[in-house]
Amino acid sequence: MVRGKRVINAGRGEKFVAVIGLPRSGTTLLTALLDRHSSLCLYYEPWNASPNARPPVPKDIAEFRACMAARFGDAAHAKGTITGFKETTTNVGTTAWAVDAIDSLSQTCDLTSIWIQRDPIHCLLSKVEGAKKWWGYPDAKFSKEVLEKFLTETQNSYDILRALMRRHGGLAVRYEALVRSPADVLTLVMKSVDESFELSQLDYYKSNSEAGLGKKVMGDPGLIEKPRQVNDDSIARRDREALQYRSVIRDVFEQPRFEALVSQFERFAGLPSVARAQLDFEP
Repeated sequence: MVRGKRVINAGRGEKFVAVIGLPRSGTTLLTALLDRHSSLCLYYEPWNASPNARPPVPKDIAEFRACMAARFGDAAHAKGTITGFKETTTNVGTTAWAVDAIDSLSQTCDLTSIWIQRDPIHCLLSKVEGAKKWWGYPDAKFSKEVLEKFLTETQNSYDILRALMRRHGGLAVRYEALVRSPADVLTLVMKSVDESFELSQLDYYKSNSEAGLGKKVMGDPGLIEKPRQVNDDSIARRDREALQYRSVIRDVFEQPRFEALVSQFERFAGLPSVARAQLDFEP
């Protein structure tokens, strides 16, 4: 990664941001937009990026930074005071590390968790496409069995993340709102960490050549290969794809075992573009 060198005094007054969500839910895009801010430095999937040497659960920000510097070659940064990471859930190891890290760091610093929500069917359709295009599964397809497995994993992730958000508060950000009105959504998100939105955040994609974005990003190969301005093109495309499977989706969603989860999907879809977790994630 290409970063300016800087030194920050560790301490309780520092802030930490953790971006979490399902795979293909927009965690990488949101992280890239936040990381472009002059006061933030976020790391992409520390757990997934280190398969041969998993990072320990950090006891404080100083330990987290030291671990990230050792693993990614990035010195303590000088542009601001907010550090963070993004991880996706469903993988047991990744989820456990992210939750334990958030629980631990919250004891020593001001921490904000941001759970980005996206239409779950769009997440799965994007995951299937990624499996065929990037991850070595040319026969991957959307099917009843695949959807049932995805919903089972999602229910587990939702239970864990809802409990996490109830413990620490934080924000729920809707992906659809982010890509349709990025400046408005980012303004609200930045306000939650006592910072102002910077117009340069929308130029995150330009940092691919300027600051080695492609060397840093984990989680979305498309963002590395062809970074571009935030847009909502994928929403219409995924909606068209979902229409092809509407009967399968209806049959699976009507299964009693998924009733509670589908209700959560509907509730989250009705949240404001940025919602405070302590108000909207009650038991």
